[in-house]
Amino acid sequence: MIKVTVSTNSIRKVIENVDPSTRTIKSVLDEAGLDYTRNQVHFYGDVVTRDMMDKTFVENGIYEDAMFSAVVKADSAC
Repeated sequence: MIKVTVSTNSIRKVIENVDPSTRTIKSVLDEAGLDYTRNQVHFYGDVVTRDMMDKTFVENGIYEDAMFSAVVKADSAC
């Protein structure tokens, strides 16, 4: 079991006891209440792609505690 931290600029949630061999990244983000359609999700600085979302943590090579951060996608950054 691993611990997954999900954060944005306004929230931080920790999901404990995630089974990396059965849970997908998408399912954990859903549990944390993160709207990944409006946010760009990063895993330690790397962008989480759509393909990665539907794979388990193990299929993505994640075997230890993980941290995901999300940044709001903006049309214009003025």
